[in-house]
Amino acid sequence: MKYIIYARKSTDDSGKQQLSLESQITEMRGLAKMNHLEIVKEFQESQSAKTAGRPIFAEMLQYIQDGHADAILCWKLDRLSRNPIDTGTITSLLQNNIIKEIKTYQKTYYPGDNAIVMAVELAMANQYSRDLSTNVKRGLRTKLKNGDWPWVAPIGYLNDTINKSIVIDPKSSKYIKKAFEMYATGNYSYKDIEKILYEKGFRSKSGKKVSHALLHHSLTNTFYYGIMERQGEYFKGKHKPIISKKLFDECEKIRLGHNKPRRKKHVFPLRGLLTCEVCGCLITAEKQRGIDYYHCTNGKGICDQKKKFVRGEELEKQIFNAVEDVCFDEDMIEIIHEAALEKFYSENKNRNDHKEELEQELHLLKLKEDKLLDSMLDGKVDNDIYEKKSKSLKLERLDLEQRIARNSVNIKKELSTFEQAKNALKTLYTFKIAYSDAEPIKKREISFELLSNMTLKDRKVLTVQHKSPYSLLVNKGKNVSFSEMLTTLYSNNTCRTKCYCFCSTTWRSCRRWNIVLQNDTMLYLRKTYY
Repeated sequence: MKYIIYARKSTDDSGKQQLSLESQITEMRGLAKMNHLEIVKEFQESQSAKTAGRPIFAEMLQYIQDGHADAILCWKLDRLSRNPIDTGTITSLLQNNIIKEIKTYQKTYYPGDNAIVMAVELAMANQYSRDLSTNVKRGLRTKLKNGDWPWVAPIGYLNDTINKSIVIDPKSSKYIKKAFEMYATGNYSYKDIEKILYEKGFRSKSGKKVSHALLHHSLTNTFYYGIMERQGEYFKGKHKPIISKKLFDECEKIRLGHNKPRRKKHVFPLRGLLTCEVCGCLITAEKQRGIDYYHCTNGKGICDQKKKFVRGEELEKQIFNAVEDVCFDEDMIEIIHEAALEKFYSENKNRNDHKEELEQELHLLKLKEDKLLDSMLDGKVDNDIYEKKSKSLKLERLDLEQRIARNSVNIKKELSTFEQAKNALKTLYTFKIAYSDAEPIKKREISFELLSNMTLKDRKVLTVQHKSPYSLLVNKGKNVSFSEMLTTLYSNNTCRTKCYCFCSTTWRSCRRWNIVLQNDTMLYLRKTYY
């Protein structure tokens, strides 16, 4: 008889059953050599036998039916089949004498054998596969009920393999949150969000551009506000949400068409920023013969400003002066940067000198502890005296270690912060140029970044309010003292925990603004986007 060797493992994952195929082939070759069997070909594949449709298995059967072989050598019978369709095929070929023998490591099956025995063994293999699937599904469902996500974390999160949990990815989570915020406004389509976030550095886990399909799936995924969905069922997750349920619901309203975003034919940079000084209604805009015109909506029906149109370029010119108020001269930025670096190096040198002194004190203190221990072991010092003196030295040592830690500084990180601050400030400087040369949508971004609550009357902008912290710079000057700045913050109560950050969040979540000082004077602010 001519034998073929068939080996199979359930997965092609190199981290699972890594030696299964190799070990099966080795054992079968040894069995063939011991029994003087003629091996004409070997087949091996990495695919589950739970369902029919294995290509290598089908190729092997065809090879036998073509008359090239008439016997099979495999490790166990369940390597051939774990499903009723393949079981029926194998049984039929054996009973019709097309397969004359199936030889395993422990047993040989012949065409004339009792069919019930082989059928039972193959049925047991099939039932094992079904039970295994049921157990796995039950385990996954139990994890979901316990608040754990047993699969790969969605973009914005990472799998913590050590603690078996899901944690927020500090890099991609900020972009996910920004995507929800942009979509909730109703002013951005998926394509707009994809383009804007890609330009800001948003990438998939593989480092590629986030696809339209992935972005759509993310914006409809309840996982981001703490609810896990699986096959129509919902479970409360233990992971930390990236967004709120309210923000997700706002996006759902947009997606379902209750507040569906309409693609705008025209973008008006200043619409939504101004109100009418007379009636308090919003200033709207329209385009006539290629020119933008702004006017009062007269929503209350009592205002005469509706007919007083002002050209967009004239309005922008008036507001442009307000934008210039918060721009720093490029040469001054370099001077500020150099001064901050000089002060940093000076302070760092003093800090390092003091740290070396403390480390020397710590070294001497440890020598004292060693001598005290030796004296106790030699019987020169009583245990009571040793315990008392040892406790005193330990407290002193802990104090020194804490003081050393306070005097330590991550120079590379600090220098990186200075460089980021300089670059951010230069970006602020380029606003002046960027605004005048920008496309309407970019002008709108700059305007909403810097300004708010402007009023219009008789075609003139009467009041302009800058957003924080630009308002502080404009009102008190760019060299406002730190004490003045704190007074302003306290009086306005802009931060609940007084973290001096120009925001209304708690200290732990506030990362928007870093204040750079020199001699109690605020030189500049660094903004961290999203």
